[in-house]
Amino acid sequence: MRERYRYEIATSAQNGRWTPAVIHTDIFSRDPESIARGLLEQWIIDHAGRLTGGRVIVYTNATRAESARLLATVRVRVYRAAAGDGAAPVAVAYLGEFDRSRRSRDLGRGPHQASTPHQRRRDRMRARLRLPRPRHGDQEVAIRRLKSRFSRRADAA
Repeated sequence: MRERYRYEIATSAQNGRWTPAVIHTDIFSRDPESIARGLLEQWIIDHAGRLTGGRVIVYTNATRAESARLLATVRVRVYRAAAGDGAAPVAVAYLGEFDRSRRSRDLGRGPHQASTPHQRRRDRMRARLRLPRPRHGDQEVAIRRLKSRFSRRADAA
């Protein structure tokens, strides 16, 4: 059955804000998920060479799409035309990748335990290498310790 849908195609800027590029209403005979996917695929074809890579990710649940941790460059939202302006989209498609730097196990922790993935990785590396923790102004001491530690290892081998 043919139905009227309104869709919005938006691109993301460097600051993470979405800028609508196309807002249009049309009649479609497919389901909203297929409409969003098809519009995004057509956008990719029309803008070949100007987009960064990524995967096509489609959601039919608007709240799940908003809570997804994605690094996306293009977003397509499909609305029922009769629903009005304040309605939630019936399908959302993204061109992008999942944000792997944020893990679900970090959710719900207090601010005292929060740290960036880079800090956690650095701390794990320090523990593995058994390096002294650098202090402001103690860089020369840390370098001397490292040199002496590595020279002892070279002498032992």
